[in-house]
Parts: sequence; C-alpha cells; structure tokens
Amino acid sequence: MDTVEIEKSSIKLDSKVAQTCAAALKDKGWVFVPGQQWKNSFSLSLEQWSGFAAYWNNLMLDNHMGDNGKYRYRRYSSFQVTPSTGRILLNPHEPYMQPRSVNPLNGDTKRYYSPLEQGLVNHPFFESLLLGLGRIYDQASGENEEWNVKLHPYRILAEESSPGKPTPEGLHRDGVDFIAMMLVDRVGVEGGVTTITDSNRTFLFSKTMTSPMDIILGDDHRVMHEVSAVSSPDLPGYRDALVIAFARAIANE
Repeated sequence: MDTVEIEKSSIKLDSKVAQTCAAALKDKGWVFVPGQQWKNSFSLSLEQWSGFAAYWNNLMLDNHMGDNGKYRYRRYSSFQVTPSTGRILLNPHEPYMQPRSVNPLNGDTKRYYSPLEQGLVNHPFFESLLLGLGRIYDQASGENEEWNVKLHPYRILAEESSPGKPTPEGLHRDGVDFIAMMLVDRVGVEGGVTTITDSNRTFLFSKTMTSPMDIILGDDHRVMHEVSAVSSPDLPGYRDALVIAFARAIANE
C-alpha cells in the first residue's frame, strides 16, 4: 500500500504565533499556548472545532496496556509532513512500537491500533494543524525539514473507584524531536496536571489544561513530561487529548 496525499486546507496558522512559539522552544525548550489563543491563531470556527473533536467519541479500547488497565481508548496513524512545500502523506498503516528505554511499561512490543478515521484525516483543521506545528518546528530547528509524524488521539476514562492514567509510564520523553500535547475536552474529571521538567527531572512548569485546544509544545531532547491521573468523584468522566510526535525523517548529520 502506497502513501496517500492529504487534501489541502485554507485554514492557516498565524505566522506571528508560529514565530513566538518557535522562539520559546529555542529559548527554553517548551511553550504553553492557551486554547482560545490557539483557536484564534487558526481563525477556527466553533463549528469546525466541534466537528474535529467529535471523532474522539469513536476511539477504540487500548488492549496493549502493560498494567492491564482498561481506561485508555485511542487510535494511531503516521504521516510524512514537509511544511516548506505544504505536503502531507498518510503512511501505510503499521503497528506502533517504542523501545523499552523510552517506554518501560509498553516498550519493545508491537501494538496494533485502529487507524484514524478518514473523516478526521480529511477535516480541514487536521492538515492545518500538522503543517502549522511543522512550520513552528522548522523555525525552531533552523531548517526546512521533512518530518515523520506519529499522531495519537486519546480518551482516558475515570470512574469513582478507578482513576485513569494519561501517562501510565510516568515522567518520560518520547524519543522524537518535538512533541505536542493538546487538550480536546475534559468532562466530569479532576486532576490531569501536566508537568514539564528538564532532562535532569528538575521542575520547569505545570498546568491543568482545562480549555479545549490548550496546548503544550516541547523539545523532546531537552524536556520530559507527564500527566497526573484523572479521577471522577461522582459519575464516570473522561479526558480527551491529542498527542503528536515529530521526528526528522532524515536525521541531520
């Protein structure tokens, strides 16, 4: 099966926001952008966002959890993204795998997940988000890159007696170049604090992302991250997030 080119969208990330994010990544290795600012930077309508977020209702149970947890729902697909040309290619679907040195809970295991739904991939914000992030990372790295992008939509369930764990592996890095963590929604949950540290695990920043489209970008070589467990004191709740990992398709010599 060959790669498939993604349709072009008229939605674009504001260039000043891209420059600000890239400067922060170069300076300190991470940046937080409030959801409303991120939404405005794409001039995204409420209807467009609602249509995008609706795909989190169709995620599938993750049956590959090393802790035997049944609290995580997800899908997975990978792409080749070239921001300088605006080209996005959907890669042939393959299992997801990380080394155990990066993910001690689920590493060194081929994990088979359902791919992203075609409607999500074709959504106009999808292409704009990948290219927007790619342009930020191009500016942060000082090069026009081709990126291998692994994309993970998650729903973490929480019940009164059973908290959900957004990062069950704990404080970690993903073994890539850059990482983006965007909140999609949270309903009926408490907790879910995102913490950023440097490579020596020295605290840098923490934030409970509560607004849709709150986003944290990080240089995966310089910072580590984790998200605390979410609990639901009354009714079952959930936390929806999108994690996007960017790695250079061709490593710099």
